[in-house]
Amino acid sequence: MSKELGRKLKLLRSGMGFTQSQIAVQISVDRSTYSNYERAITEPEIKTLIMLAHIFGVDVDYLLSGEVKNTKVADSASTPIYSLKKDEQDFLIRLRLLNNKEKESVMGFINGILENKG
Repeated sequence: MSKELGRKLKLLRSGMGFTQSQIAVQISVDRSTYSNYERAITEPEIKTLIMLAHIFGVDVDYLLSGEVKNTKVADSASTPIYSLKKDEQDFLIRLRLLNNKEKESVMGFINGILENKG
């Protein structure tokens, strides 16, 4: 198991203000299992790595490579994740797990609700 992968997972998660429990729920593992990924005790399956890459907004390549890159966790003009409420953080995690077509569908649904409010 690469200690570098565990270090990157922890850095990305904490940099975005997520708890281990929040990430674990979204990838359908126990918190202790996710903790083991960060501590380089066990390694995630490839499908889990793909989900983690989507959540953190990085390539799987970045997670697996030994190369350390500076990763911009959030746009400086955007709201930092840690200032969002828990339900907003959970929504963002779930949104990142969707493909582009699914995201468009969700946005259409949300826009429809907002149009009906006005």
